[in-house]
Amino acid sequence: MKRKSRSGFALIVAIALVAMVAMTIASIGFVMREDVLRTRAAGDEAQLRQLLLAGTQTARARLAATGGKADGAMALPDSLAGDGARVSLTQESAAADQAGVRIEASLGSRRLSQVVHFVLKDGAWQVDAAELGV
Repeated sequence: MKRKSRSGFALIVAIALVAMVAMTIASIGFVMREDVLRTRAAGDEAQLRQLLLAGTQTARARLAATGGKADGAMALPDSLAGDGARVSLTQESAAADQAGVRIEASLGSRRLSQVVHFVLKDGAWQVDAAELGV
């Protein structure tokens, strides 16, 4: 009879160990999933910042080419457009020697925007200030 009580105790210990191993595997899977999502989000954020930089250069070039107008969508390579990337430029203010342009970048469901203020100095449009996330 003593033997049966020992085998019952061993069974309880074995079940507890299996449960602990299952919980450990589940928590490792959760941590790995969160890491993958965080890495993907960081890549998207970096791509959005690069799109804003490209939008700033495009706005400057358009201001120079059109004499102070920078509205419209920015053309993107097929690889980015295929991923759902878009950049739009909206002129918010304009004067003879100043312009404010809102640049909005999107990649899938993520969005980032900035307002860039340009000034005309020595015949060239230059960035005077930028406000990220406005």
